[in-house]
Amino acid sequence: MVFRHAWIFPVLSTLCAFIAFFVCYGIGVARGTHYAWLPYISDGGAVPPQSCIFALFLNLHAVFMAVTVYLRHHQYTAFYSGYFNFTVHWRRFSIVAMIPGFAVSVGFLLVGNFPEGNVTQLWHAIGANLTFLNGVFYACCQIVLAYKLKPWMTPLWLNHTRTGFIAGASIAVIIHIVCANAHPFVPKGAPKLEVPDNGIGLYKPGDPRYLNHIVVTCSEWILAIFFEVMFGSLAWELRDFNLEVKVTRKDEFRSEISDPKTTSLKVDASSTNVLVESNRQWSDGEVAVADGQP
Repeated sequence: MVFRHAWIFPVLSTLCAFIAFFVCYGIGVARGTHYAWLPYISDGGAVPPQSCIFALFLNLHAVFMAVTVYLRHHQYTAFYSGYFNFTVHWRRFSIVAMIPGFAVSVGFLLVGNFPEGNVTQLWHAIGANLTFLNGVFYACCQIVLAYKLKPWMTPLWLNHTRTGFIAGASIAVIIHIVCANAHPFVPKGAPKLEVPDNGIGLYKPGDPRYLNHIVVTCSEWILAIFFEVMFGSLAWELRDFNLEVKVTRKDEFRSEISDPKTTSLKVDASSTNVLVESNRQWSDGEVAVADGQP
């Protein structure tokens, strides 16, 4: 079975994230559970009914993201299968880069299913840190691969644009971590804010912690939006690739391996359930060959 719209997975991933972020934000403001300027993203998923929407779409987001991360690796192996510069070291680098990508998906699952609050705050915080740190790291790995491997699979203007977004996201995550933990904008001796059980702290102008809160939340929103835009842009390259799902019997696969006439390419293609096939055709008539190896 060949699926010719592999680009849809990063688009759906980003779309689900933005629905979770902005729809739940709007519902929370309308219901008065948090102020319009400016709550944490997770404040929109702290109380029902918006918490249900938040969890649902972040779960979908995590699934589509994991699929995209896996396809991205096989996209490299398919595109560069005929080039000697895609050495075993770069192949391993691409495999290792999938680890933070999958960690981001796990982080989103934890953030969506363990909302803010006194009972689930620990798991929520673990998920948020997995998401923020691994998201920036995964994006940086993709930028390195995009620049170092030639011929470029991604146009330079898109690489430069992604680099700008991830540079902004990297600055935002540093500001977020520093201000959320060190509280540099909170005056000394400021009273501690009592946070209710739902985990939503309400800060008003004039509150001694208001400025620090705004810096933390602004950096969080910038980080999330920049990363999601970068991740959604992976659909650009996937337009040129098909997704082929192949199901084989175990005994058939064993017979292919034991057959001395079976070529290595055939064994490789049979050893995986998912192949990424390139549609891109080159000026000299060369076509990128699908490669099923991890």
